[in-house]
Amino acid sequence: MRYFDDALAEAATPTEQVAAMSALLRRAARRIDPAADRLAGTAWLQFLDAGMAPAAFTQETGALLLEGGFRAQVDPEAVAALRRRARARYLQWMQSA
Repeated sequence: MRYFDDALAEAATPTEQVAAMSALLRRAARRIDPAADRLAGTAWLQFLDAGMAPAAFTQETGALLLEGGFRAQVDPEAVAALRRRARARYLQWMQSA
């Protein structure tokens, strides 16, 4: 699934990478539940965490996913951590549905 990696490679800044991850996860979520892309806040993070152990989005990287695409600057290390989690979830959903 190079689509995820290619989409992030096109994002010029860490902020744009967060926005791209959010969009990719929402697209993949529709494969699992057609209404999932309309979830917001904690409900969205809980949906992302469903079936995962540990709960990475609600306890670790979720705040960045919710807000990072709107910040002027974000921590590149935090974006890298989010990328690992987001990529794993994206691939799982795209391969299972």
